[in-house]
Amino acid sequence: MTVISVTVAGGSGKFGNKVVRALLADNSYQVSVLSRTGSKNENLDHLREQGARIVTVDYSRHEDVVRALQGTEILISTLFHYAAIEFQPALFRAAKEAGVRRVVPSDFVSDHHQMQSVIYRDPAATERAIAEAQLEYTRYHCGVFYRYLTTPYIGVDIEKRKVSVVGKGDIRFSVADEDDFARFIAASIKDPRSKNTKLGFESTSITFLELIAAIEKHIGAKLE
Repeated sequence: MTVISVTVAGGSGKFGNKVVRALLADNSYQVSVLSRTGSKNENLDHLREQGARIVTVDYSRHEDVVRALQGTEILISTLFHYAAIEFQPALFRAAKEAGVRRVVPSDFVSDHHQMQSVIYRDPAATERAIAEAQLEYTRYHCGVFYRYLTTPYIGVDIEKRKVSVVGKGDIRFSVADEDDFARFIAASIKDPRSKNTKLGFESTSITFLELIAAIEKHIGAKLE
């Protein structure tokens, strides 16, 4: 069996470490994790113990990133949205110079234009960065992660018993379990059909009214 060399940028983060663990569990990959210089994230030690190679890197130094990516076939970026906006274009340029053949951008939200516009000031920036680097790509899109469903990010403030509903709240939207999504990435990125395409993932769908009802039942109180 051919082993694929994969490097994960942001691999010690909340979602990134799940992707790294899923890749390691698959046994099809040799996995490296890019860690910012000075980072003391405890996830790094756990990932190292499970077999990941930890590579310290200064994202602001092009030659440092190129060095860190030497020997990598696929680069998966799991940088948080704001960090991805800042670092991803330079990261992809370094990947090209290092001989990386494919990139997976940190673009793990709905592919719907309106959602892209909410998350990113320039929704086309990722596509341009990939095109400019002239690399293969696989773009993954998914629904809202479960952990955001009970936060002000989605319009729910459990502590204040407040909720903000846009429209009637009866339109279904996709949600995603992060562990399942990470396993989906690990299972699909090695498939030749994943080259230069977009793949969507959904654990289930729910309406905002259904979400509110479920929260109210769980906490035993009404949301205003």
